Parts: sequence; structure tokens; C-alpha cells
Amino acid sequence: MRPLLLGLSLLIIAVSVSADHFAHPEAYYDFVTYCKFFGYPVQVHTINTEDGYILTFFRIQAKNQTAFKTGLPVLWLQHGILDSSDTWIVNSEPEESAPGFYFANKGYDVWLGNSRGNKHSRAHTTLNPDTDQKFWDFTWQDMATYDLPAGFLYITKYTGQEKISYAGHSQGTTQMWAALSENNTVVKQHLKHFIAIAPVAYIGHCNSTLLNILAKRDVIFLMKLLDIHEFLSPDWFLTTGGIYVCRVLNFLCKDGIEVIADTDATIDNFERMDVVLGHFPAGTSLMNLNHWNQILVENTFRKFDFGTPELNMQHYNRTTPPDYDLSNVDVPVSLFVGTQDRLGDCADNRRLKDELVNAPYKFYNEYTKGHVTFVWGRDMSYLGEVETEVLKYRDA
Repeated sequence: MRPLLLGLSLLIIAVSVSADHFAHPEAYYDFVTYCKFFGYPVQVHTINTEDGYILTFFRIQAKNQTAFKTGLPVLWLQHGILDSSDTWIVNSEPEESAPGFYFANKGYDVWLGNSRGNKHSRAHTTLNPDTDQKFWDFTWQDMATYDLPAGFLYITKYTGQEKISYAGHSQGTTQMWAALSENNTVVKQHLKHFIAIAPVAYIGHCNSTLLNILAKRDVIFLMKLLDIHEFLSPDWFLTTGGIYVCRVLNFLCKDGIEVIADTDATIDNFERMDVVLGHFPAGTSLMNLNHWNQILVENTFRKFDFGTPELNMQHYNRTTPPDYDLSNVDVPVSLFVGTQDRLGDCADNRRLKDELVNAPYKFYNEYTKGHVTFVWGRDMSYLGEVETEVLKYRDA
């Protein structure tokens, strides 16, 4: 037994040393240190939601500024499932390939949100995420109902900008589709323009191997039996181990992305994947994953099914969860869709586009990109088209 333990200990040390030797140093930096490393001013803001969650938002502006400017147009960037604000800056080689840095240098006041339960927003006014199961009783439905309004109220008050632009990636779009479908008054009052990057509402054509395994093999049910409520929170194995794999055994990192998100991961920036895996995944709730499982199986865009007619009646005053009505979306929207996207399939997004019948402006285009290519890709020239779209409503 002792030789075995000694061997495992030496292996762990060797992996750690190897990762440190080969990795970019910023793979290990927290968000603030990362921004300062590249010369960007950064602020940390905490925002309380109506139901008690404490969210961390970061704010950045143009490189090498010594002080934050007022009066700049505001752009809120919101990440996808299992991700965090870090996703918008990790692709920073060259720097203009990181969307957060790109828009900061274009003169925007960039705010980067973090959804409840991820590594930056793992806090609550009364609940302890380590001991209170109730902390993890949320899905993207709650992010739409509580997180988005809290963010809009705080940012608009802090900056003095009555209306702001919002760009979401993946689940960052899902919660916005839900909020707009529900006619959330705060969101509609303060939203200038919605930029949907790798948008997701319907996922009936999703061919992500991981999501389909979760949907068909009762993995979620098993995790519930094991009393697991948090899914893929960052730890040594996922961060240092991920850094090592993506730096030294790059092909495994590529295969992992193709299984989960992209049909062809060679279009993603593998020279930076050690940095990406140093910041991803950031964690979410098992209940949130279950909600994704439900809409995948049912091929619909609807609220969370609590499992019994009685429980649904308590929450919705009906025995089944209601669908979201996308015809209520009445703000300008711009959709950037990937033809290599396993999660946000083109067929599902064409269905989504067709249901946005009351959007006063609707841009839709498809790109040779996978789901994560939009944030971690080699070719990020599409950001110029995003900027063109943002400019159409920048001064509205």
C-alpha cells in the first residue's frame, strides 16, 4: 500500500510541475490579476438578487487607462452554462481575439456578469452553498427572473446609462429569451439591443454526446441519489489537471471539445486551451442541468418541470410547466449562429428566428464555427460584425 501511495503522490507532483512548466502563467490567474497582467483597469462589483443570491460582476475599460471613464456606452457580456466571466478574456493571444478586451478597446464600458452558483457567484445572503441544499435549487429560469433584473438595475444606476446593450453566449442567451418572453418589465425597460452569440432556446437537434448521455442514461437521477447538487465546480483535478492535459496531451482536449460542443475543434484556439481549462468549468447546479435535460427530451422551450402535477400546480397554477412565448420578444435582436455547433444547432436557431415575429429588428447569420469557437476560436473576425450590429443601437 505504501509504495502505491508514494507512487500516486509522485505522479501528482510530477503532473503539477509539468503543468506549471508548460502552461501560460495566466492559466492560474484570477480574473482581476489576469486583467492587470494585460494592462486593463478592472473593478469588482457585488449585486444582490431579490431572492438572496450574491453575484459578482467585473467591469473593464480600455487598455492602459489609469481611471475609469464615465458616459461610455455600456455593453454587458453574459457567459454560458458551466462558464464564467473569464470566458470573454481567456482567448487573449492576440488580445483582440478576446471579446471582452476587444470591446473595451473599442470604447465600451464592459460589464461581465456571473450567473448564480458559478465560482464567482457562489454566495447567498442566508444560505451556505456547502451545507444548504436549497442554495442549489435554481435553473436558468431563475437567472432570467432574478439575475437579469438585478444586473440591469445595478449597472444602469451605477453608470447613469438608462439603456444598455447585452451580449449573451449560449445560456447567456437562454435566460434573456426567457426574460423577454415573460415580458420582464425591468429587463425591457433597460435593454437597448440583444446580441445572441451561439444562441440557445430549442435544442431538439442537439447532438452533443455529453448532453445526450445525460438525457438517456439517468446520470442526473444517480447524482441525486448520491446527494450531489453542484455540478462540475472547479477543483484541483479540473483546473490543474485540465491545464496539463491541454498543454501536454493536446489531442485529448480537442476530443473533449468535439464530444461536448463542436463538430470540428481544430477551428478553436488550442494554443490557449491550457488557459481556458485553467478558468473552465466554473460550475452550476444539478437542477439547472436537469432543466436542460427536460427541454432536450421534450424539444420545447419551457419552464422547469418539478416532476409531479401537484408540484407544478404549486409553482404555475397548472399541472404542466408553461412554454415560453417568443412572440413577446419585442426588442432588436442579432443572432450569430455556428454551423459546427453541436448545442445551438442551425435548425433549432432557424425555428427560434421564425418565432421572433415581433422583434422590431432581426439580424441572423451563420458562421463556420462551433459553440465555443465564438469565444475561444482561432478566427475571431466575426467580432467586427458584432460591433457593426452594436453600433446600430449604440446611441439609441
